[in-house]
Amino acid sequence: MSNWPEIKLSSPNTETHQLAEALHISPFLAQLLYNRQIDAAAAREMLQTTPALSWPEAPFTEALQALFLKLHAAQSPIAIFGDYDADGLSGSSVLMCFLEGAGFQVKTLLPTRSQGYGLNKDTLRSLIEAGYPLLITVDCGISNREEIAFCREQGMEVVITDHHGLPAQLPDATFTLHPEVLNIEALKNLSGAGMAYWLTCLLAPVFPDAPNPESLLDLAVLGTLADMTPLRGLNFALAKRGLQAFKSTQRPGLIALSQLKDVSLSTLTEDDLTFRMIPLLNAAGRIDSPMPALSLLLAETAEAGTLANTLEALNKQRQKWCQEVLTSAQAKLADHQGTCIVLADENWPHGVLGITCSQLVSQYHQPVALMAIEGETAKA
Repeated sequence: MSNWPEIKLSSPNTETHQLAEALHISPFLAQLLYNRQIDAAAAREMLQTTPALSWPEAPFTEALQALFLKLHAAQSPIAIFGDYDADGLSGSSVLMCFLEGAGFQVKTLLPTRSQGYGLNKDTLRSLIEAGYPLLITVDCGISNREEIAFCREQGMEVVITDHHGLPAQLPDATFTLHPEVLNIEALKNLSGAGMAYWLTCLLAPVFPDAPNPESLLDLAVLGTLADMTPLRGLNFALAKRGLQAFKSTQRPGLIALSQLKDVSLSTLTEDDLTFRMIPLLNAAGRIDSPMPALSLLLAETAEAGTLANTLEALNKQRQKWCQEVLTSAQAKLADHQGTCIVLADENWPHGVLGITCSQLVSQYHQPVALMAIEGETAKA
C-alpha cells in the first residue's frame, strides 16, 4: 500500500459552476480545471479539437533569419549538437528535417552517456577544424559557458535551443532561445524539442522551400511527451496537435516503431507514445550511442524495420540492467532505517540509474541518489 497522502478534491463552488456553464462541460471536469487554476479562456483553448499554435516572435528574429540566409547563400554547413535522450533526439530530428529541406548540409552529433551531457571541446574543435561556421544546440547548451566561449573565440556562431535551469552566468551565444532568458511567457513549459521546433517557426518565413513546421509535429511531440513537461499553453497545443499528426504519419521509422509495439496509429494515445514507444528511443542512449534512435526517426523504408528491432533489443538490455541494479540496491538496503538513500557501486551502468532511483523512491518514499563508480569518480 502506498504511503502517499490521499488526494481530496475541493467541494464544488460558484467558480466551478460558472466554468461548467460557460464551457458546457460537466461539473466534475470543471472542478478538475479549477483545481489546476485553468481559467475559462485557457480551458476553452484546451478543449478545442485542434488548438491553435500561435508562436511568438523572438526579439532578434530578423537578425536570426539574416544569419541563416547568409549561411545559405554561402552554401555553408551547419552542425547540430543534441542531447542523448528522447527530447534531444526529437528536437534534433525536427531541425535536421527542416534545415536539410531548406537546402543546408547538416551534421548532427549526439554524445554517449560516457561522454556526458552537454558540449565538449574535443567535438567542438573537430567541427571548427572541419569548417562548420554555425553550431545549434538542442536540449543543452545553456550550462556550457566555457565551451561556447571557445566556439566564439574560434569564429563559430552558436544558437542555443534549451529549456533547462539557468546557471549563475549565461553563455555568450550568438542567439539564445530559452524561455527564461527571453522571458516569454508563451514559451514556458516547452521541452527541448519544443524550443527547437520554435526555431523552425522563426526561420520558416524566409525559407519557403523548407518543410512546413506543421509537417514536423509528429517528431516534435515525442520530446514533448518524453520530458513530461507541464501541458499548458503552447505546450498543450503542441502535444495535442503532435499526437494528431502522429496518427497519420508517413515516416517509415515511426510506422515501424508502432508496428513493432503493436500500436494502432488510428487509435494512438499519449500513453502509447510515452510508455511503449519512447522508451525504445531512450534505450539507445542509456546503453551506448543514441545514434540508432536518431537514424530510426529519419529512416527510409528499407532500414526502418531493422532499426526498430535494434532499439527493441537495446531496450530489453536496458530492462535487464535496470532489474540487476534494482536487485543490487535492494540488497544493500536490507537493514535500511534512515530517511534518505545514497548508494554507489562500481558494477552499476550509469545510464539506468535514474530509472532505478524512481523505482526506489516509489518503494521507500525517500530521496534517493545512486552513483556508478568509474575509477576515482562516482557519477550520479
